Amino acid sequence: MNKKIYFLASMLATTVAFTSCSDDDDEPVYDVITSSDGVYVLNAGNKSAGIEGSVTYVDNKTGEVSQRVYQTVNGTSLGRTVNDALTYGSKIYIVGSNESTVFVADRTTMKAVKSIKSQVNGEAITPRHAVAHRGHVYISTYGNKVLDIDTLSLSIVRTLDCGNYTEGMAVVGDHLYTADSDYGKAEGNASISKIDLNTGNTETIKNEKIVNAVDIKTYNGRLFYLDSGSYDENWNQSGEGIYELLADGTSKKLCAATGMAMADGKIYSFDAPYTYPATTPTFSVTDIVTGETKTFIDGADIASPSAIAVDTKTNRVYITSNSLVDGYVSYSTDGYCVTYDLQGNKVNRFTTGVGPAAISFNYDFK
Repeated sequence: MNKKIYFLASMLATTVAFTSCSDDDDEPVYDVITSSDGVYVLNAGNKSAGIEGSVTYVDNKTGEVSQRVYQTVNGTSLGRTVNDALTYGSKIYIVGSNESTVFVADRTTMKAVKSIKSQVNGEAITPRHAVAHRGHVYISTYGNKVLDIDTLSLSIVRTLDCGNYTEGMAVVGDHLYTADSDYGKAEGNASISKIDLNTGNTETIKNEKIVNAVDIKTYNGRLFYLDSGSYDENWNQSGEGIYELLADGTSKKLCAATGMAMADGKIYSFDAPYTYPATTPTFSVTDIVTGETKTFIDGADIASPSAIAVDTKTNRVYITSNSLVDGYVSYSTDGYCVTYDLQGNKVNRFTTGVGPAAISFNYDFK
């Protein structure tokens, strides 16, 4: 099974002020985000422990941290298996996996706009990740389908065929590439799907190095995927890494990794495989042009890395972590996020919610 899921996505939150236009108003008026510079951490929560997922927002100008902003604004839950989010246009799309729901909210107020059920022919399927392209938001699922959401009608307008247990996605030109993990079964059914967004036709790419693909990113038309590798009978993970998918359908390994982010021709990654006894995480940066991989940070500030992202506007690298309790990783207490400059110097640290699973920024990607 997939022990670590990462994926690129964008998300949003806001600080709330309760004011009213008159003494007779029952509905609160919420402050909008006055700065477009901010970071959003999506916290998955913990289903077995009964802990709700949430969104943490940090304003880059003031440094103020706001927790549970979606719940605060809407008075409703995101569920306990929140997996990803994407900011696109005026809205944010939050993916709730076991809730089989894409929660859509206004990106400047976090006020709920619509909840879109992840369904095919009336049957619920598990949504995983989101990516946007030309007025559409695409949602990967565990049902061999990608959902195509029109951002004007906020409805599913078609479904696209893909491989088994799809996770991260990337768009190159008019093609959508999906990382099809096959749920880490390592039985030769993992793949990369190449979907023509004009015709809807799907091509399946397989090779012996696509074992458990969980994310995929692009740089200048080149494709790089994160593969979680395989697990032995004791759940020890091996073979994890970042691979380039070459034009002939083969794969070339760049480095060992369980999480990655891409920015300005570089891949920032961490390697924290699931093993017993635990393996000490490492943190690297790979130059895509030269292929050289170097140490990014020593990792002393990060106990158990769970997500990584790069803000190209502020040149900051964000890495989230689960916390340690009595020397052990805790999945039921608040996590945290540490920021670094591009040289690996520590800039800041702030508290998140439980299970910080994804990081995004308050500006639009088109």
